[in-house]
Amino acid sequence: MRPTRCTRAIGAAVLVLLVFSLVFDDAAAYLPAAALAFFLVYRGILFDRSLRTVVGSLTVSRTASRMILRQGSTVDVTARVAYHLPDHTTLTLRDRPPAGAILAGGDLSHTATEPGAGSADVAYRMKVMTRGEIAFGGVGVTLADRFFAADIDLAGDGRTAPHLIVHPAGAFEKEAGSGSYGEAEHRTRSAVSGYTIHSFREYAMGDDPRRIDWKLSAKHQKLFVKEYTGQQGDLPLIIVDMPERTLDAGGAEVGRIVSAASGALEEAIGEYRSVSLLVISGGNIIRFLESERDIHRVMAAAGAMEPTERLVHFYYARDKVGIRAKRSRVERDRGIAAEESPERRFCANLAEIYRSVQEEQTQTAFELQVGRAMASTNAGTVYIFSRFSGDCSHIWQIVTQARRTQKDVHLRVPEETASPGMLRSLLHAGVASVEVI
Repeated sequence: MRPTRCTRAIGAAVLVLLVFSLVFDDAAAYLPAAALAFFLVYRGILFDRSLRTVVGSLTVSRTASRMILRQGSTVDVTARVAYHLPDHTTLTLRDRPPAGAILAGGDLSHTATEPGAGSADVAYRMKVMTRGEIAFGGVGVTLADRFFAADIDLAGDGRTAPHLIVHPAGAFEKEAGSGSYGEAEHRTRSAVSGYTIHSFREYAMGDDPRRIDWKLSAKHQKLFVKEYTGQQGDLPLIIVDMPERTLDAGGAEVGRIVSAASGALEEAIGEYRSVSLLVISGGNIIRFLESERDIHRVMAAAGAMEPTERLVHFYYARDKVGIRAKRSRVERDRGIAAEESPERRFCANLAEIYRSVQEEQTQTAFELQVGRAMASTNAGTVYIFSRFSGDCSHIWQIVTQARRTQKDVHLRVPEETASPGMLRSLLHAGVASVEVI
């Protein structure tokens, strides 16, 4: 419960009267101050009763145009909320879509001012980016009168129904030319080359059609797909970089990153029977799953990915390899500059600074942890899902660690933050591919 401007003004008047009575020793000022304070307490009790009335009377009936859908599809939702509104209050209702859903149209809120029993319809369209069985987040309620206001989220008593079943959309294998950058051989990958078949299973939505065994499907009159035993050196290490919660609570690009990474994890488990997941936030290690075979644990970890608080921050940090390269370039420029020229003196001073930094610099805990994570897995390729905005020092340290272990690095950038200049700069970093998701 928070006070409104009117309540704050009355509280200021009470304070002024109390100060006046103390300064001028006038006991008569205590009476209006006490009366105003008692009035505020009385209004607070009335508001609390009104809030309890609204919460106790509120019921939600929500319908969706589709209960079973594919990841990335749009759904029309209508939520009917019934309530009882006390006199002299204003009620604002907000329906809460499932976590990871993106509003594609309509309005999530409704404001009511008429007292008594009433109902409101909240209609909107959302795009579902998560997968599995998902539930709505409930209903947000804001009640206000002239003196107080309160916000409360209601998620119990069936207010999160209905549950939607979302089938995954392929996100690990991409067709050539679908928003990818880099050489074509890095964008496409055969589903069968270099692998042996170890089993068959029924076709599930999102499976690669190239893995369908048509002879077996024709024999049993339903689709079957081949399960392959992946070569151990080709196992993927998927790294997901989450933004900082205190500066950016996330948006559509974060949902796209989580969705694409979840698809990559699920398809990697299906094809390689094992996958490694490293969740980071800047220079902070959040979670590491090494060669995990249990798809339930992997998907649970994917579902828990969200912006987080960063305890460690980098600011244009460079590792020893980067400092050594910069120092070599500066010394080369000093060698071709004219004697006693300002450019030569500048290059000499800068080279000395780089030399001092190189001598004093030690590996950060983040570099050591990433290096151990890469060394402990049998991954041959590294996929990094990140917004690539702000300081990307931690990304370049990961790329350096991958190069040392001779792993190919593939970068995945959400469409909301990608730009031609960013993509060109990422490609110049010497990675295998850069792809917009």
